[in-house]
Amino acid sequence: MKTILKAFKQFLGEIWKDSMLAIMLFVPILAGFFFKFAIPQLEIFLTDYFKISEILSPYYLLFDAFLTALPPLMFSFAGAMVMLGESDIGLSEYLSVTPLCKSGYMVSRIVIPTIISIVYGVIIALIFSLSGLFIFESLILSSANGFISVIISMIIVSISTNKVEGMALSKLSSIILLGLPLPFFVTGKVQYLASFLPSFWLGKTIVKNSFLFLLPFLAVSIIWLFFLQKRFIKKLI
Repeated sequence: MKTILKAFKQFLGEIWKDSMLAIMLFVPILAGFFFKFAIPQLEIFLTDYFKISEILSPYYLLFDAFLTALPPLMFSFAGAMVMLGESDIGLSEYLSVTPLCKSGYMVSRIVIPTIISIVYGVIIALIFSLSGLFIFESLILSSANGFISVIISMIIVSISTNKVEGMALSKLSSIILLGLPLPFFVTGKVQYLASFLPSFWLGKTIVKNSFLFLLPFLAVSIIWLFFLQKRFIKKLI
């Protein structure tokens, strides 16, 4: 465990060396302030302007879901950039044959950052939630987004050959999150065209207020991870 924690400390050091990656870890806090204070004011302005009782407020829970997604996404992007850099210089392959081993490397680069990002997401949600999320609801949303962030991280690392490609691909990978708002705006069977996206089932969970939709969420997420993990490991080690 000491070896894993030492590797994780080195991982954080790599993030702090890159000012862009370091700043991205604070993006959820900035977004939280915007969501908490700007969106309600925008709602007041829009409802007054259009003479409608509500416009944005029915979607406050959706805003909260995106807010809890930010910490895992920022950690996954920063982590992916670090892992790509380590892969370029052969460091990841070297570390895998040290006492850290392959599993330890994955824990230090994927598992621990994801757990931290989930806790980060819960704290952000409890402070800046627009819909008044309880801690259990915040934990569910953050954990689900943690799963999604691991998938995105694996996509970036598996397909990219360098950091530049990784940055470009990170924007495309975020398409996986497009399933989240879909159930809010699309009704009927056509919405299920996005059922291959884990975020779609998270959106269904929110809209239907039923945790039963977390079952297909988990199933779809596991399928994604199953198909990505071999290429991901092969790329790094």
